[in-house]
Amino acid sequence: MKRSLVALIIFFLFASVFTIDSYSQRMPNRPVRMKNHSFFMKQNKERIWKRLNLTKQQEVKMALLKINFQKEMIDLRAALLKEGLNMRDLKIKGEINRKNVISGVEKMNKFRDEMALEKANHLMDVYYVLTPKQQKIWNKYSLFHQEKMHRPMHGRKMGKRMRMRVRVEQGK
Repeated sequence: MKRSLVALIIFFLFASVFTIDSYSQRMPNRPVRMKNHSFFMKQNKERIWKRLNLTKQQEVKMALLKINFQKEMIDLRAALLKEGLNMRDLKIKGEINRKNVISGVEKMNKFRDEMALEKANHLMDVYYVLTPKQQKIWNKYSLFHQEKMHRPMHGRKMGKRMRMRVRVEQGK
């Protein structure tokens, strides 16, 4: 009797573990936050574009600006990747010296700088397509988003090491 009771309890434990696991799946329309960060960014962009109420001419200009920007970025990314491959090639061949490494890093940084400038120019081109009323909406939401992303962790739970680091920095 005891053996059958123990076997029955063990069976129910295993069965409950497997059924709990099958019921613990997420809803299909609710993405996992960290894995779908781009999903949330895309939703935020769509909300801003809806609030701007763009005219057809503005939409066409924006589309052309976006295509030109993407073409430039593809070229710059390809050049950056190519330079990274050249650096790897130097490492494999064993031709590593200060001059080669520094020149390669400088070239890669040059491409990164060009990419950042291209992005800033693109954003300003988009900004100048907008009317003054739309620019106010753009500023409101883009500034809000940046402040939200870079605000301090007040009121959020910190781990033990993080609390210790904060105390050390504060001199406590």
